[in-house]
Amino acid sequence: MLNVEGLSCYYPVADKEVTAVCNLSFDLGKNSMLGLIGESGSGKTTVAWALLGMLGDLGGHAHGQFTWKGTVYDFHSPAPWRHLRWREIAIVPQTAMNSFNPVYTIGHSLTEVLKWHVSALGANERSARAKEILARVELDPQLFYSYPHQLSGGMRQRAALAKALICNPKILILDEATTGLDVITEGNILKTVAGLKKELGMSLIIITHDLRLVENLCDDYVVLKDGFAQQPGSPYIKKLFSAMLQIGKKPKVADVRGVPILVAKNMSKSFRKPGTRKKFLAIDCVSVSLTPGSITGLVGASGSGKSTLVNTLFHMLRPDGGSISFQGKTISSDPSAIKGMQRQMGLVRQDPFDSLPPHEKVSAVVAEPLQIHSLSEGRQKDLKKVSQLLAEVGLEPEVYIDRFPHQLSGGQRQRVAIARALVTNPSVLVLDEPTSMLDATIKLEILQLIAQQAIEKRLAVLLVTHDLAAASLVCDHILVLHHGKSVASGSFEMLLQNSSSSYLRQLLLAATDLKGYWRHLDEVAPGCSGEGVGVMIPPAVSLSVAERISNL
Repeated sequence: MLNVEGLSCYYPVADKEVTAVCNLSFDLGKNSMLGLIGESGSGKTTVAWALLGMLGDLGGHAHGQFTWKGTVYDFHSPAPWRHLRWREIAIVPQTAMNSFNPVYTIGHSLTEVLKWHVSALGANERSARAKEILARVELDPQLFYSYPHQLSGGMRQRAALAKALICNPKILILDEATTGLDVITEGNILKTVAGLKKELGMSLIIITHDLRLVENLCDDYVVLKDGFAQQPGSPYIKKLFSAMLQIGKKPKVADVRGVPILVAKNMSKSFRKPGTRKKFLAIDCVSVSLTPGSITGLVGASGSGKSTLVNTLFHMLRPDGGSISFQGKTISSDPSAIKGMQRQMGLVRQDPFDSLPPHEKVSAVVAEPLQIHSLSEGRQKDLKKVSQLLAEVGLEPEVYIDRFPHQLSGGQRQRVAIARALVTNPSVLVLDEPTSMLDATIKLEILQLIAQQAIEKRLAVLLVTHDLAAASLVCDHILVLHHGKSVASGSFEMLLQNSSSSYLRQLLLAATDLKGYWRHLDEVAPGCSGEGVGVMIPPAVSLSVAERISNL
């Protein structure tokens, strides 16, 4: 269906050109899925932009040729792109929010694509097509009138999928389209994609660092390293796949005996539903205890209450009910007691690209908590402590201390975030999805670093994650949340053997066997998305507008 030969991509840097992709060739068959695998910076997304003819918008340029429907095109020629882009080849980018202008509704963003690429359609036909495609991706057509910020992460990703599909393309590129989503939401969205692929006769290019998706879904794959395709069986490919986390592969063994340093009992927190006076419980009588030297995993899908629980533990949200004791003392609403507890707690957020202030150097970023908590001992002593911590998290101080966050890779940024969380010598370390946006090899390194710090510093660690493989690798105790309630608790081995939670079994299935999870969804509720608003797919959606687009 698509044959790419000798694709090379270049970016100008200073007074020279850097090769991002070198002499890449591959074939994409009809109705097939091709995986494009590699770590950050390997050239995966550059390939996607080259296939869309948009590399020039990023300051780069491409050479080589591709064959599409029997016609040979030159990557360097701008002539074919207007016809091919969106009409024949479309993309779902990594961050769904980037697909939409925040000041426009979802409907406006969808119809704008049709306005530019299928100009023969009238305004009413464009709106009808947009609502039709929203239903196809299992969203309520009334979301046509909603703004991007009013949708959940999974719903935004489905809307981005709708935008990519609105012109009936024959090739769909998913560029890390499910990164950061929990396995349940990811499984539901990929089920929708697979169904539409079969129904519409599409071929897919899945750009990912999640090797589990490649194993479960792809007919073939290409591995990139520094812009070069790797030969099957190469040492790099073996290293990449050996780094893939497997559930229960290497359970961490630690001495978890001891007195808990932080105990939260029967925590509850409710929020008012927007536009109504009704309230819903985000967390409902959840209890958790953290012991020095051990790692507790907090597992659950998006919306299960994980981040709400973290924010109540830090008293960034005031709980409606329950109690928190720290070092044996009950923490009330007294500001001084809360501040004292917060000084002993470090927090690492999910996104290493957003969690660090972009205008400050690493030295200032890591030292900032010392200023906030009045623990600074002067610039020289603070810099010495920062240097020591950077070395502990695997970064050479003389190389990284004067860099800005944008000069670091994702894994390096997350190491800086961990160093910042440790700079006050906390007793408790909370990590909120710290590896969800990282490559497989980097994810493994960060998890090993977390386990090492927990043991060496006797830290009580709370690892918030939707990655069961990560939890099974490093956690001594796991707490599973579903709709704000604790549905399972214990060691991973105990949960596997004794848990009666159907939700935990669903999580395990989605994390290990996507196609098995899809069969489970079909058995439980055929035609239901199981996520977002849970809209039933209409039994027969009119294809009149879609057919007109195909014929134009």
